[in-house]
This record gives sequence, structure tokens and C-alpha cells, in this order.
Amino acid sequence: LSCNDAPQVRKHLAACRGSIVSAITDRFQRAIREGDLPPRTSAKALAQKAADTSVARAILIGWLPGLSQANF
Repeated sequence: LSCNDAPQVRKHLAACRGSIVSAITDRFQRAIREGDLPPRTSAKALAQKAADTSVARAILIGWLPGLSQANF
């Protein structure tokens, strides 16, 4: 990768995040239907927060030497 690749990398990461948010949103919507989450829960907002937390954690685990999932 080079600095010239930055726009493509950002585009790819945005697409990946979009897929993650979509999948988590679907799961939370099911949880709302099944009564596992309150009916007024915003499935999308909750999914966005979960995705951001998960992606940040994955980046830390992958990039910081010596860190493992057990640290979190």
C-alpha cells in the first residue's frame, strides 16, 4: 500500500463497515421482534455502536504487538 491507495482503502473499509452494520442491524431487529430487546430500541443505532466498538477492538488487537483478545 502507498499513500496513493488511501482513497481505495477508505472506500473498502467503509463498504466492510456497511456490511457489518447491516448484518448486526438485522440481528437486532430479530431480537426486537422476539422480545429480547425493548420494542423502542433503534436497531440501526445500536448496530452502528456495536460495529464501531468491534472494528476498533479488531484494529487494536491486530496492530498492537503483545495485545490479545484476553486484554479486552
